[in-house]
Amino acid sequence: MKFLIDECFTDDLVIIANNFGPEAASVYDKGLVGAKDYEIAKFAVDNDWVLVTHNCQDFRGINHEVGILNLHEIHPGVISFMAYNNDRETPIKMDIKLQKLLFLTAIDFIKNHQTFHLENHAIEFDYDGTEVNIRFYLAPHFHLIPRFTTIGDTGNMLFS
Repeated sequence: MKFLIDECFTDDLVIIANNFGPEAASVYDKGLVGAKDYEIAKFAVDNDWVLVTHNCQDFRGINHEVGILNLHEIHPGVISFMAYNNDRETPIKMDIKLQKLLFLTAIDFIKNHQTFHLENHAIEFDYDGTEVNIRFYLAPHFHLIPRFTTIGDTGNMLFS
């Protein structure tokens, strides 16, 4: 498993990952600074990197629907860190200390689940000010999403 650390995080996460075993690199290391999300996602998929980001919605889709990674039949996975107060509306500042805490929590979680894999999955670590909640779920690829075909001039739609 390899981690690609998005530019929203400190490069210290690369050092932490490399010290604990998983290979890691930042978007800076890979020449992707300022790249569009779809370019980062394509790089991650093409090179089998699990994406570590703060904006999971862009990659897995809003309400777990079509996102950039889901446009690929198989993707290596995405890890996301979020921090909101219990009201779910007030963000908590994602400072370096919190980034490191959440990343170490992620590595610990993955290491303690030996059969765990992230292929076509997302895992979110959500800090609410007192505890970290973990959500692991399938981030469906395009085969799971209905595709439409227009029939003739009538505009009738068929699911394919």
